[in-house]
Amino acid sequence: MGSAKGARSRPAPDPWDVAGWEQAYRTGELPWDSDTPGRELVRLVESGLVRPGRALDVGCGSGTNAVWLAREGFSVTGIDLSAEAIRLARAKAQAMEARVRFEVANLMDWKGAEASYDLVVDSGCFHSHAFAARRDLYARKIRDLLAPDGRFFLQCFSPKEPGDWGPRRVPLAEIERAFTPLFDLLEIRHRMWRAIDEREGPWSWACLMRPVAER
Repeated sequence: MGSAKGARSRPAPDPWDVAGWEQAYRTGELPWDSDTPGRELVRLVESGLVRPGRALDVGCGSGTNAVWLAREGFSVTGIDLSAEAIRLARAKAQAMEARVRFEVANLMDWKGAEASYDLVVDSGCFHSHAFAARRDLYARKIRDLLAPDGRFFLQCFSPKEPGDWGPRRVPLAEIERAFTPLFDLLEIRHRMWRAIDEREGPWSWACLMRPVAER
């Protein structure tokens, strides 16, 4: 979904409300969207902590992160359940001369993976309210999509963000409970969620993980 802009406006639709997402992308009411890639993702790639390979952007929205990754040398697939979001993402990729495979799909029942991924990016899905009761299933789905030495980048709202607008605020303990049985947490940073050229944004957790080695 790119980088959250920090706008306190209309909340994002429920993750399974396809009509709500379509309306949001048609009307441009996208306070979570940006044309600039998330600075934490940029930092990981530019520092070498994440290296180019096969990447999957789940809930890719208008494609900002997916397009940026493609231009950095990744082979990228982006999925989103909004057809309008995917239309915008394809147009963005074409304008930026980036090769990205975009699909309209729901992550939880997506069967389109042709091989394991070296990087999976979730920039705004896990903190949706509907995932609160499905976090274990979600974690297993991500693990199954990753190569044995792949990386999972997760960014989600933290309880430090005031108010109750927008998505859930996810306690760090919830992230640990959901993912540590299946993942090693390599890095957890508490940062403002903003694009690299923006001054403000909501508080978030930025987490880098890898699958636990099979024994």
